[in-house]
Amino acid sequence: MFGQRYFSYVEKVILWILGLCVFASIFVYIITLYDLKFARYPSDFGIFGDYIGGVIGTLVGLIGIVFLYRTYRIQVDISTNQEARQYRQQFETFFFSLLSQQRNILQNLKGEFPVKNGRSREEVEGYQFLSRIRLDLSLRLLDLNYEPELFDFSNKNLLKIHVSSIYQDLFLGHADQLGHYFRHLYHLLKYVDDSELKNKKKYMDLIQSQMSSDELYITAINGISNYGRKRMLPLLNNYSFLENLVIDNDPIVAELIHIFYPNTKKKSIAIMSKNIIFLGGIHAVGKSFFASCVKSNNDKIQVLSCSDVLKWKDPKEKEVTNVVANQDLLIANLKKIVDIDQPYLLDGHFCLMNKENEIEKVPLHIFESINPAFIILLYEDIDIVAKRLFERDGKEYDIEKLENLQKMEKEWATDVADVLSIPISIIKSSEYLSVKEEVTNFIEDFK
Repeated sequence: MFGQRYFSYVEKVILWILGLCVFASIFVYIITLYDLKFARYPSDFGIFGDYIGGVIGTLVGLIGIVFLYRTYRIQVDISTNQEARQYRQQFETFFFSLLSQQRNILQNLKGEFPVKNGRSREEVEGYQFLSRIRLDLSLRLLDLNYEPELFDFSNKNLLKIHVSSIYQDLFLGHADQLGHYFRHLYHLLKYVDDSELKNKKKYMDLIQSQMSSDELYITAINGISNYGRKRMLPLLNNYSFLENLVIDNDPIVAELIHIFYPNTKKKSIAIMSKNIIFLGGIHAVGKSFFASCVKSNNDKIQVLSCSDVLKWKDPKEKEVTNVVANQDLLIANLKKIVDIDQPYLLDGHFCLMNKENEIEKVPLHIFESINPAFIILLYEDIDIVAKRLFERDGKEYDIEKLENLQKMEKEWATDVADVLSIPISIIKSSEYLSVKEEVTNFIEDFK
C-alpha cells in the first residue's frame, strides 16, 4: 500500500527493550514488597500508583515516542513518494511531447534523389527519405572494404576520419533535414540522461523502439561522425541504444558498432542456440583428426568445417583477402545449414593470414553470433605443423610466422572465451580423452 512502512530492526529492538523494562519494573516491585504483605491497606495502592506513574509511565511514554517517530517517518515517506510521482508525471508529460515531436519531424523529412535513369530526380518523404539515405550511405561505406587495416583497433583514429568524411559528403546534401532531425534527437536523449529518474534505460528503450532500422543505422554513423561523436555517441554507447539494430548483412557497420559502441550488446538474427562446440587451431594442427575422434565416439553430433561452410574453392589457399567479409559470409551460410535442434562441432580459426601476409583476428561479433557452448583449442609443435603443411600443400612456411600465428590464436581464443563467459580447453589433437566426457555431456544435455 502507498506509504506503508514496516518496523525497522532498530525500532523492533527498542520496543522489545522498553517492553521488557515495563514487565521488569512490575516484577521488581512485586518481589521487593513481597515480605511487606503488599496491599494490606488502601494506602498501599496509592504507593503502587505513584510507582507506576513515575517509572512505568516514563517507559510507556518512551514507547509513545517511538510510535510518534514512526508516524513522522511515514509522513516523510509519503511526501517523498508524492514528490517522486509528481516529478515522474511532469517528466513523462514533457518526454512524450518531445517523442511525438520527433516522430513529426520524421514525417516531415523530405528530399530529392536521382531516379534510376539518372536524368531526373524525385522527391521522397518520411520513412522513404531515410530509406534512401541509408541506401546511399551503405553504398558509400563500401569504400572501407578497400582498406581493411582500418578496422584494427590501433587504427581507430584513422577509421574515425574516413567515416566522418564519407558521412559528411552525404550529410551536406541534406543538411537542413538531417541536421534538424538529429539535433532534436540529441536533446531528447539528453533530456532523459539529465533526469533524476533511476530507470533511465526504460525511457531510452522507448525512444529506440519508435525508431525504424533505417533511423538506427543512420544514427549509428552520425554518432561516429564529427556531427555527433562528442555529444551523441557517448549517450548511444552508455545506454546500448543500438542493440536492436540488425545488420547481419552489413559487416562494415557491424564492425563500426563493435569499435565505437563497445557497450552495445548487438542483437543478431544470426545467433545460434548454443548448440555448437567451436574447435579452433591454426592450419595442420590436427583439427580434422580430432573431429573424427569426436564423431566416432558420438554419432549424434554433426561435424562442420568453416572452410566447407565458406565453400573455399582451394583449401590450400591460406590467405584471406578480407577477413571481416569472409567471416560474415560464414555466419550467413551457417544460418542456412545449422539446425538449432542438433548439436554441432565446428572447426575454424581465431586468427587468419590476410593477403598482406599479416595476422588478423577474426572479429569478436562472429563468435558472438556463433554463440558456442564451449571452445576447444588445439595446439601442436611448430616443427610438426610445418612438416604437415609441406606434405599437404607442397609449400614451405616460415617457422617464426607459424609460431606467432599459433601464439595469437591462443591469446585471442582465451580472450573470446572470457568475453563470452564460456569454458575453453587448450589441448593437443591426440588428447581427445581429456575432453571426451565434456563433449559427451554436452551432447546428452542437448538432447
